[in-house]
Amino acid sequence: MSRSETSHSLKAASASSVTESYSSFGIASTDPGSRLQATAWQGVGLDSCEASFPGAPPTMQSDHLTGMASTLSYRRHMGEGQANIRRAEAADFKAVADLINRVFEIERQFIYEPPETQSSVATAMEGGTYFVAIDSQNHLIGCVYVYPRLKGVFRLAVEPSCRRKGYGQRLMAQAEKYAREAGWLEVFIGIVNFRPELLGYYRKLGYIETGEKKEIALKPGVRLILPCHLILMSKKLS
Repeated sequence: MSRSETSHSLKAASASSVTESYSSFGIASTDPGSRLQATAWQGVGLDSCEASFPGAPPTMQSDHLTGMASTLSYRRHMGEGQANIRRAEAADFKAVADLINRVFEIERQFIYEPPETQSSVATAMEGGTYFVAIDSQNHLIGCVYVYPRLKGVFRLAVEPSCRRKGYGQRLMAQAEKYAREAGWLEVFIGIVNFRPELLGYYRKLGYIETGEKKEIALKPGVRLILPCHLILMSKKLS
């Protein structure tokens, strides 16, 4: 689905003013992007989640080993295939929802939220843009969401069997290109503090910690299983 969007001001909001919006993002908001819920700023960068970290729960360690095995299997059968990065269309919405639910399952140990659906992805597209990665077999293998209201990038997700091949980096590059063309001077992401392995991934892409830590704002149906907060990162766009 494509739609025209007005360009945003060339003056980027300050980190402090932007982070004030984070606290209300995902509460009972009427904003179309609110379906991303309290975890919208969490876990982005899942192209790198094959790396486990000290103290990770057993299920994470298992996911790590399973991911490695599936990646090797995929490479044996598919090679280092190419992917087409494009704006999501209506026909992609169900596959986007399914992918997000699978990839973000790792965070259900910390936060519970209702699953994404074809309808919720369609609603999110009213306030932002999903980009998707489509492989040579016409399978959707990755996605990322750009949300102009917060000048943020959310929901980066790559199929476990397709990680370590640069698809996440290409999706992020497309998201940043979109933001740059819209006139943004800076883009923001957020990492839940239980996912420290993602910080290194984003540092390699040019993101740095802003020094801001935000409590996770909840909306009905979302609950914290363990206390956690968001680590905010940003990148200047040239």
